[in-house]
This record gives sequence, C-alpha cells and structure tokens, in this order.
Amino acid sequence: MLAALDRIGIRFDEFVWESSFLHDHSVDGVIERLDRAPHAARQPNGAGAIDVSAYGLPKESSTVVYTRANGTSLYVTRDIAYHLSKFARFERVIDVLGQDHRLHSKTLDALLAEIGESRRPTFVIYQDLTVPGGGRMSTRGGTAVWLHELIEEAVQRARAEVIARRPDLGRTDLERIAEAVAAGAIRYHIVRVAPEKPVIFQWEDALSFEGRSGPFIQYAFARATSILERSEEPHPGGTYSVERLLGVEEQALIRILARFPRVVRDVARTGHVHSIAGYAHELADQFNRFYHAVPVLTSGEDRPSRLALVAATRQTLGNALELLGIARLDSM
Repeated sequence: MLAALDRIGIRFDEFVWESSFLHDHSVDGVIERLDRAPHAARQPNGAGAIDVSAYGLPKESSTVVYTRANGTSLYVTRDIAYHLSKFARFERVIDVLGQDHRLHSKTLDALLAEIGESRRPTFVIYQDLTVPGGGRMSTRGGTAVWLHELIEEAVQRARAEVIARRPDLGRTDLERIAEAVAAGAIRYHIVRVAPEKPVIFQWEDALSFEGRSGPFIQYAFARATSILERSEEPHPGGTYSVERLLGVEEQALIRILARFPRVVRDVARTGHVHSIAGYAHELADQFNRFYHAVPVLTSGEDRPSRLALVAATRQTLGNALELLGIARLDSM
C-alpha cells in the first residue's frame, strides 16, 4: 500500500500507533478527565459513559461509553489522547475523514468539550468515491477497488494517450510521463470536487487533455515551458511593460494571475483544496485561449511583455500543481 501511495505522491512523515497512548499512560489521564466530566455517569455494569445529547448528536448515539466495565479504554478514549498529543505539538490540527466517520467526529468534538478542552481539530469530511460501472467504493460491501489496480489502469491509459501524441518519445521518457500523467489524473480528479460532494471517477474525464483534469493543467504548464525555451529566454528579464498587455485575452490572464494569493489564503483557512484545483483549471484554460489568440515569439515590441506574462503564468501554474501534489512536466 505504501508503494502504491508513493506512486501518486502520497507520503507519511510518521505513523502513530494506538498502543502508544496505552504505553505512555496518557489514556489514563483522559479517563480521569472523562470521569470528572459534567455529564459522566457509571452504567449498571460499571462502564464509564457520558451523555452527549446536549451537543446535538442523534438520540441513538447520545450515550458514549468510554471505558469497559473492567476500566479498560475504548477507541474513542485513545482517540482523545491522540488529539491531545497533536494539540501539544501543532498550532493547527486538520482531520481528513470519510463520511462514515462523520458521527465519530461529532462525538469526539463533544467529548473534548466535556473535558474542558478549548482546542478542536478542523474536520474535512469527504463523500464517497464512485467508480466506473456504478456503486460506491466500500470494503465492507465488497466493492473496494485496490489503489495499485487503479494506478495501473491509469498508467496504461495515459501511456496510450502519450504515444498517440508523441510517437517519437523514447521508452524512458514515455514511462516517466505516463506515470506522472496517471498520478496527476487520479489526484486531480478526486481533489477537484468539494468535500461535501460525491466523487464520480470517470476515466474519460480524468485523463482528458482537453477538459477539467490534471493532464490538461500539466499540458498548459508544458506549453508555457515550450514557448520560453523556444524564445531562448527561459527567465525573461530586461525591459517590459504591463501597459503593452491590453488585449482581451492578456487582460483576462492577468486578472486570474492576480487572484492566486487570495485563493491560497482561503484554502489555508478552510482546508478545502478543491478551490486550488478549480483555480488551476481556470488559469490553464485562459492561458490556452491566450496561446491561440495572441502571438508571442513573433510579436515585435510586445514580445518582452508577452514573454513575461507567459513566464508568470508558468510560475503560477507550477505553484498550483505543487500545492496539489501533481508533477510539473516541461514536455508532454
């Protein structure tokens, strides 16, 4: 699984084991705080429980058991210990969960309030992922799709598309680009959707070089790189003026570029990364309009300014791709 995740650019800084909170006895401290909570009570069998109905949880989930009758901890107790550990180490904690953990997130929030904890995690909860052929991914339902199989299918499809576009590529470059395009397609197709909406995974959309997809944005980046390389000025400098960029497509591109810092700030505040995905597509789409409508390399006195605009677009597309964890390809 870790090898498969690595292929799409997902890596972990550390793994935190549930048992560690038993070994360091931090769970014992959590149980003591829960025992003193305003709505704590002992059940007839001696188990510790808390009434969380005041926090808006459904009636059937309004009593949360946090210790067994013999005093041993349960998952929710260890999860509180885990979050207290995170609060001690980080200024901000974001929990990214599937929708089947929504109730647990509300329960955790209620229990943190019960023990008088002022800090809270930010919950980003994603909906189900639906795969071609219908039905949502579910390990319990037997409809799970293995990640390595999804990646292999994506690489196979990406390879065919790249061969059709670049039959001149050698084997090494072909495989490198196919892997990067496949990973970008998977990542973008999932992250482009707002967390509260279900993800419908369609191969035709995910690997399209023309639509709202990772490859479409990667291709725009590669196109900007190509223009700069052919200009023999990969880092345009010298004299140029924004006042020379008065065309409709140029002005539209400049306005989109100017919005990027605000988009990033909003995502940092909300945790909703789909905004960057949407912005990257909008920028790539407008750059393509500019590319088809405005000459750059043969534009005479306007050439320095237009090259600077291409360079700014390439830089911003590259920044957006990096934030999305998608490879920046200089050629495709």
